[in-house]
Amino acid sequence: MKTLINLYILLIGVFLYTLAKEKFHDKVVGLENLIGFRILSLGDINSDKSLDIILLNNAQKKVELGVWDIETKQFTIIKNKMNVARDKIILNIISMDFNFDGKLDILIFYGNSNDKDKVDKLIEIDLFLGDGTGKFEPDPISLPPAIHILPFVADLNGDMKPDLVGYSSELNKNDKSTPTIWVNNMRPIGSEDTKEPKPFKLTPFKSKNPKDKVCKLHPFHSNSFIDFNGDCTPDIFFTCESEKDKNLKAFQIWTNTNTENEFELKVSQELPKGAKAISFGDINGKGSADMAFTTCDDKEGCTIHIVYNQQQELCKTAQSTNCRWASKLCEPDDSFKFDFNENSAGYVKINVKSMVEKSNQKKLEGFHWVLDEDVNFKGDHLPIPLRLGDFNLDGYPDILLTLTNQKQDKFYHMILSNAPCSLDSCTEGSTNNGQRTFQYTLDNQLPSVFPESKMESIFFDIGDRGKFDILQIPLDSGSYILSWHVEELNDAFFLKTLISNGVCLQNCPDNTNNNNNVKPYGVNYAGGTIKYIVSDTEGNERCSMISQMGQTSNHALLTPYNLVGLGRTNNYLSTLTVGVSKIQKQRHFTWSGIIPNSQLIIIPYQPEGSSDPASWTREMLINPSKHAKWVFGSLLASLIVLGSIVLTLYCIEKKHDEKERLLESKDQYEPY
Repeated sequence: MKTLINLYILLIGVFLYTLAKEKFHDKVVGLENLIGFRILSLGDINSDKSLDIILLNNAQKKVELGVWDIETKQFTIIKNKMNVARDKIILNIISMDFNFDGKLDILIFYGNSNDKDKVDKLIEIDLFLGDGTGKFEPDPISLPPAIHILPFVADLNGDMKPDLVGYSSELNKNDKSTPTIWVNNMRPIGSEDTKEPKPFKLTPFKSKNPKDKVCKLHPFHSNSFIDFNGDCTPDIFFTCESEKDKNLKAFQIWTNTNTENEFELKVSQELPKGAKAISFGDINGKGSADMAFTTCDDKEGCTIHIVYNQQQELCKTAQSTNCRWASKLCEPDDSFKFDFNENSAGYVKINVKSMVEKSNQKKLEGFHWVLDEDVNFKGDHLPIPLRLGDFNLDGYPDILLTLTNQKQDKFYHMILSNAPCSLDSCTEGSTNNGQRTFQYTLDNQLPSVFPESKMESIFFDIGDRGKFDILQIPLDSGSYILSWHVEELNDAFFLKTLISNGVCLQNCPDNTNNNNNVKPYGVNYAGGTIKYIVSDTEGNERCSMISQMGQTSNHALLTPYNLVGLGRTNNYLSTLTVGVSKIQKQRHFTWSGIIPNSQLIIIPYQPEGSSDPASWTREMLINPSKHAKWVFGSLLASLIVLGSIVLTLYCIEKKHDEKERLLESKDQYEPY
């Protein structure tokens, strides 16, 4: 019997090892026959809580909608009647709820391929309203055109509607000293209130201090709407043209003052020479937005820069000072800073050439560059940022990138794992300050299906499993969109969140005759902030921060949900605080006792006239572990084995008792 038990344990172990060995599996998701298309935007088109995709062909003139089918677990291309302009090229698509009816709309930015070398190229903007079922109005609403740069989304007047920020052809044709805000005055279709004739009103960006001026915005920008000072409300990040050298970049951070269209300049700094697109995320897990970007050199290849947002951290003991208490996670720290001094405790550099040479992988020889722009994109070269996502659910974001050689004719896609700093990889100051870096591991390299095809990769939770998979998007016409299903065995937990725009509490009322009453899942709200405290298995608390859709320009391709790992924990989340851009005295609310491995939908709904976030609600959807069926199978097999053992022992015992009774009976009737 002991031999049978050992054999059973061995078989289970072999099965689990085999399951864990293969990390990446190609998965059919219905896009294999769609050659010559790229994903341009992500959103829930039909309000079913599943993420859909908006695609653009390589000619940049045709838009397709891919809706996720929960039953077939594939994308289905649906017909759309949008009258997209055919005489122009599409530069960008932003999908959000612009008319505040709880349904996803599509905003398209057009350009002219002949304007590539023009400084003030005209950017036309069309808005197609959606009905929440996958259908869009055929005729668009035209917005005032932009010039010079692609506008980005930010809610600057605090009404939870997406505004646009950039340069307008009307206000900035001869003066770029102040950016323009396209203030969103739209209302749901059929609304009785029609006092505002213009759906978008142009107004200059407003500074709290008139002496502070906005820099000249760089056309290849990473402009963002993210919380930088820790108060759980989004601030503005501008990418600037350097005043010292037009070939260099700088940046400004303007903090939110909780006043309509008014921000305060807090940081103005130069970026390193050659800085590319900037990505933001809580890289060291200390509760603030850090930045990551690349610089490249023809001789030394590319270098990844991690610049940490140095501000107050979570208090560790009752005697701690100059820190944030758990009850005051959203207390602002306006002394926050980004230090670009290479010897500082908040700066980490990773040279790709050195990383490749240390890997001892012959196939990576010469792959010292990062694919950081798409030179085939019409209109302008398209920046490709580093993609941040918690791939292994350890609580720290990893980097998804594409390595290439100097000729850019071969490519390798891989994930760099987030790891603690050591003296071998970071400076002494960064190591002693508990900062983190990124490292290459062989098993985190994706299979090469089209090694000579230029593709970019993004994180995507396929099928809502609570784990990041990977989509590879072709940047030329020689391949189709690839999908990689990730299978990695670990015992880490996750948290998936989605913040709505608070337009309604349950089914949003439909003022049209279509009766499309849907829940506000497909709104793609930009500017939400989440801070949460989680304990590891040793009881150490950590505060982390998430920003929702803080970047929208230049194909940021951020998901409208936030998927983060919690690492190994044996407890609930101590607290979870949600902040939004709404202008009122209290702009955040805290919940406690959040269950790990759950999907949390936050609806910051407030009745008309209310300024109290106590009416905000949360929907919690519990996800069973992806290994639940195997655990159940193992449990069932264990019960069968144990039941067999008990039954066998019972039969043996019964036979033994029967034998004893026979012997006793024989002794009783045996004659003397």
